[in-house]
Amino acid sequence: PIFWRATAARTGARLDRSWWHVSAYANHDLETARALGLTTVFVQRPHVTAGPADYVVRDFDELTALVQQQETRFLEVPACRADRAVDFGTPAFMP
Repeated sequence: PIFWRATAARTGARLDRSWWHVSAYANHDLETARALGLTTVFVQRPHVTAGPADYVVRDFDELTALVQQQETRFLEVPACRADRAVDFGTPAFMP
């Protein structure tokens, strides 16, 4: 949760369902993302066990199709633009 809250604070955006967290680890980070109110997407992989997620996809092609279907509105926050680096410093949970 520290990463998500720090990102929201630095960008001035509120954590909500417009944020999507995509992962193959439903039993770890998807639970946290879900608890924060984010939209969660589980990418199926043979080495992991499925867990609670809003959507399940087999690969990134399916993810692309899902995003296009949902007509998700992505936030355009200046600090998140691809042409600018964002320095979050050393997270509290990193050694």
